[in-house]
Amino acid sequence: MITAIAGLVGLAGCAIPGNDIGTELGRQNILESTHKALTNGECALAINLIEPLYNSVHSNDAVRMAYAAAHGCNAGINFFQLLDVFVATPPVGTAFWTTMAENFYHTDLNFLDQRVESTRRATYALFSVIGYGIVVPLANQVNWSSFNPGSLLAVDRSPDSNLYNVLISAARIGALQNRYSAPDTTTWNKTQVVGYTVGNPNGWQDATLTADHGCQFASAFLNFIDSVDQIAVNPGGSSGAAIATVTAAIKPVIGEACNYGCQGNAAGVIGSAPPEVIDFSGTGCAFADNICAGTASVPCPQALRDATACTGLVTDRNSCAAAGIARFVNMHTTLGWP
Repeated sequence: MITAIAGLVGLAGCAIPGNDIGTELGRQNILESTHKALTNGECALAINLIEPLYNSVHSNDAVRMAYAAAHGCNAGINFFQLLDVFVATPPVGTAFWTTMAENFYHTDLNFLDQRVESTRRATYALFSVIGYGIVVPLANQVNWSSFNPGSLLAVDRSPDSNLYNVLISAARIGALQNRYSAPDTTTWNKTQVVGYTVGNPNGWQDATLTADHGCQFASAFLNFIDSVDQIAVNPGGSSGAAIATVTAAIKPVIGEACNYGCQGNAAGVIGSAPPEVIDFSGTGCAFADNICAGTASVPCPQALRDATACTGLVTDRNSCAAAGIARFVNMHTTLGWP
C-alpha cells in the first residue's frame, strides 16, 4: 500500500507527446507528467496538469489519487517524512496537537489558507477512491452528481485512500492550528483557542462560528480518526499498528465531546480513567437527545466528515458537534491541546 502511494509522489514516467484527455494516450501522458512534476516538487504544475482530467468523465481512481497527491504536495506534505512522524514515535495525547502544529508551522495566513483549501480538495478526491465492489448507500454519499462521487465512510474506501487521508487530514489540522492559534514555537502549545480571531475570541467553541474553517477542523479530525481505524485493519506493514496508537485513547471519547457540544452541557464528563469535567455551555446549543454521540465505530454525526456540513446555526447538529470538538481540544488536559 505504501509503495503504491509513494509512486504518486516519487516516481516519474517517460513523457508521451500530447495531453488530450479525449485519448487514452493523452490521459496516460497527463498522469505521467503529473508524477514527474511531483517528483520535481512542482506542486502548482502538477495541479494544473491533473485538474482538467480529474474534472472530466475520464476521471478514475488513478487520476483521483494523483489529484490528491498534487494537492498534498501543495499542502506541504512530504509523504515518507510525515509517515515517519506517526510510525517512529507515534504522537499520542497532547503530543498529537503539538506535533501537527510543529510539522505544518507557517506564519503567512494566505499560505496557510491555501494549504487548508488544498487538503480539502484532496480529501474529496480520496473520498471517491472506493473499494472494489462497494455499493455506497444514499445516506453515505458525497459529491454523487460529480465526476468523482465518494463515500463519507472510511470503511467504503481503498487502503491507499485511507493511508493518504491520514496525512492529508493531519496537514489540514496543522495548517488550521497555525492559522488561528499562534502556537508557541518553543513548546508548540497554543497561545489562543482554536479558531481565535480578534472579533471572535471564543473561536470555534461557539457553534455560530464554525461554518467554513471550524467545520474543516472538526471534519479533518474525524476523517483522521476514521482513516486510522481502517489502516489498523489493513495496515500495509507495521505502520498501521503504530499509527493506530495515536487515536486509541481519543476515539472512545470524541463522541461524548460532540454530544455535549450539541447539548450545551455545562458539566460534560469526558472519559472515565480518570474523567474530566468540561463546560460545553459556550457552544450555544441545546439539543435534548444523544444523537450527536454517533456510534462506537462512527463517533459524532456522520455528516460532519463533510467539511461543508456546518451552517453556523445553533439548530444545526453538525455545527454544534464541531463546537464540541473545539471545546474538547481547548480544554481536555491529556487529550487536547494545552
